[in-house]
Amino acid sequence: MTTILILIIIILIAVAAIVTLIFVLRSAGSTPKKIDIHMSNGAHLSHGYISYDNNFFKGLSGEMEKTGIINQNMRHAQYEGKSICLVHMLTSRTYQLTLRPEVVLGRMDDDGIFTVADDAVSKRHCRILFDGTEVYLEDMGSLNHTFLNENIVKQPTALSNDDIIRIGNTRFRVLL
Repeated sequence: MTTILILIIIILIAVAAIVTLIFVLRSAGSTPKKIDIHMSNGAHLSHGYISYDNNFFKGLSGEMEKTGIINQNMRHAQYEGKSICLVHMLTSRTYQLTLRPEVVLGRMDDDGIFTVADDAVSKRHCRILFDGTEVYLEDMGSLNHTFLNENIVKQPTALSNDDIIRIGNTRFRVLL
């Protein structure tokens, strides 16, 4: 009787080992699908763009387009030679800005910021975003808001030729 019990226990252990082995082999062949999204510096999905580190994910919250890895050389090649002109509406002075993934406009006199001499402009007021094809305007939480054609910019908004950007008391005409 004990021999039969030992034999049954050995068979059960063998069956459990075989089932475990089959499970491990099946799961090793399939890689789980996973999307990692890293957000920093106030990036969020509610506006549909993650843009602070120059990678753009288009779509509304909950949607995601297929994306690929963009190496540094490819990233810079798509911006070469492309620019936007901002014409100061009061002085008619034209500023040609080389398009990069992000061009910040503000009062702070800092490298990388297009400085606007206007006390009503925040230090980092708004930014112009470029994804390689489209140009967008986004407010950066400024106190006095950013306006595009006299409408408050609440999310990244596509820019068109002859649009009027107002930050503080300063107006610029956009030339694409």
